[in-house]
Amino acid sequence: MMRMQDLPEDIFSNAMSASSNALVVCDANNSELPLVYVNPAFEKITGYSPQEVIGRNMRFLQGPETGADEIETIRRSIETPAEVRVTLKNYRKDGSFFWNQLFICPAHNSSGELTHFIGVIRDASKEEELSRKLADYDNYDSLTGLPNRKFLQERLIQCVEQPRYPNRELAVVYLDLDGFKPINDHFGHSFGDSLLQAMATRLLGLVRAGDTLARIESDEFVILLPDLASATSVVAILERILQEIAVPVIMRGVEVQLSASIGVTLSEKALPDPMVLIQQADLAMHQAKKRGRNNFQWYSSDLNASVTDFLNIRNHMQKAIEGNEFTLHYQPKFDLRSQRCSGIEALARWHHPIMGEISPSRFIPVAEQTGFIISFSEWALRQACKDFKILQKADPELPSVSVNISVLHFLRDNFVDSIREILREAEFEPACLDLEITESVLLSDPEDSIKKMRALKKLGLSLSLDDFGTGFSSFSYLKKLPIDTLKIDRSFIADLTHEKGDAAIVQGIISMSHHLGLRVVAEGVESKAQLNFLQRALCDEIQGFLKARPMPLQAIESFMSQYRQQVEVEKEADIMLPVVLLVDDEPNVLRSLQRLLRRDGYQILTAENAEQAFELLTEHDVNVIVSDQRMRHMNGTELLNHVKSMYPSIVRIVLSGYMDLKSVTAAINQGQIYKFLTKPWDDKELRQVVRDAVHLNHK
Repeated sequence: MMRMQDLPEDIFSNAMSASSNALVVCDANNSELPLVYVNPAFEKITGYSPQEVIGRNMRFLQGPETGADEIETIRRSIETPAEVRVTLKNYRKDGSFFWNQLFICPAHNSSGELTHFIGVIRDASKEEELSRKLADYDNYDSLTGLPNRKFLQERLIQCVEQPRYPNRELAVVYLDLDGFKPINDHFGHSFGDSLLQAMATRLLGLVRAGDTLARIESDEFVILLPDLASATSVVAILERILQEIAVPVIMRGVEVQLSASIGVTLSEKALPDPMVLIQQADLAMHQAKKRGRNNFQWYSSDLNASVTDFLNIRNHMQKAIEGNEFTLHYQPKFDLRSQRCSGIEALARWHHPIMGEISPSRFIPVAEQTGFIISFSEWALRQACKDFKILQKADPELPSVSVNISVLHFLRDNFVDSIREILREAEFEPACLDLEITESVLLSDPEDSIKKMRALKKLGLSLSLDDFGTGFSSFSYLKKLPIDTLKIDRSFIADLTHEKGDAAIVQGIISMSHHLGLRVVAEGVESKAQLNFLQRALCDEIQGFLKARPMPLQAIESFMSQYRQQVEVEKEADIMLPVVLLVDDEPNVLRSLQRLLRRDGYQILTAENAEQAFELLTEHDVNVIVSDQRMRHMNGTELLNHVKSMYPSIVRIVLSGYMDLKSVTAAINQGQIYKFLTKPWDDKELRQVVRDAVHLNHK
């Protein structure tokens, strides 16, 4: 048997030239594997001449859609070395692509040494195109062009198994066209097919990018809705589907009106069998048919309880207003300088005759999502005006009532006109009304929002920016806002007595607001320590459970009367004892220091750790703090660094037997501490240092 290398050179050359497949040879002794030979078919397939490619690696045939897996397979076979067959997308010289059915084999010399790699390139584009068309036939519905059941199942498995962001959900919607079979039987299958195509087109216009709409039976469709922010967000999609399907179709001169029965189920985690979701949605769809058709039903499970609650609340809302189930409670605000009530805020409450008290955190989001919030807000405004006139008779000095305005309501074109009309109807003094808005009103059209605010100010009412710090407004817009008051969100107040960051933010907001000519209200004040901090930070007003909870009209009327009688504006005594705070984790040391310094006429406070120290700092006007250096959890210089940030006027002294000169020196240089004294201390020296510190504080 004759071997290839035994063929005469001219016959071998003719054979290579006559091949319809491209033949290439690469130099295996060069790490770049440059081409050393290509036959004429190579130029026919790729468009590259031998002169353009000899000496180059074949990677020039790769492009943006060349498969990374196939490239890795080739790389491994070359490293082995071993034969390999792959089909990959390559690109011709003119930029067009072709499917390259590539075979590579290593070539050895007579000594068995690897010298070259031989490649055979076959243009398999026609076969690949046919294969992909067949795959499409296997995955798509031939009538509508939509994905079929097979594709849907693969996509569902993919959606369920792939990681999702926290608190994101997947919905499966099963839709059946009501009454399609009689229409199909009466007008014929051709008419029915055209009707299904029209319905498929309508449904396609309603799904989002990333959703999957599939036709799985004659008149049955399934929609996959991945990455939902909440269970309730699918409700709007389902309602649009029902509305769109109900629009009559004119076909071949015949008007046809359809409806749909829809079932929906949710999944927020991976499932052993994702197909169960389709079954659940199917069962829910049949339940919708039993309940009269032209509606949607949820698969009944605990997972969907929130959606059931959403629908339940939505269905009862309108009746709640008509049945006087909604009421307004009022929470006072207090001026920190005069201690008097500076206004009240109206807060909605709902008492349902069967469900009992329904929290605002449940019904307000539903009202906002359904658009009911607009009529609800107008009711609240009218009721607040009515109630305030009653309260003013009991307390003529009560300045104003605040009413929260939703973003949806504020953004309506006729918002300013509606406020003007409500004031006119109620014969209400505009100066007594304060509208509380949030930073969110600036997100869509800041300039238009500012224009509306100015129009509201012209009416004579006041504006407050509510929940400040939780939104996204920029300071460039803040300085333009025609507002009177800024309300610090309760999330910053909760931990300000022991969180350095919150304390700094609150102090910064107060200082910035005052420079802009705004008053500041701190929401959610629940402790005396928070109150003391806010007083020292020069906050104007507070609101929270420490002073008063929200109350119904009759209770607030009684409260205002009693509070007005008991308020006595107390002025601090002209002469007060200087306050010295001692911090040390050894009780014996604290007792010794207390005995020593008390003789100098100070009010002495003691704390065994940083947490106790911060609590005392919020409750007392401390002049001097003396801290041990070496303590558990937080050392002295760290503690005093926090004190410097939160209470810069307090004079800070370290007293320690632990000689960490490096950190102490750094603290002195940075101004964190005033003096450093060592243990055991000299009584006379310590008393003099504290005396000087008190004098420095009073300057």
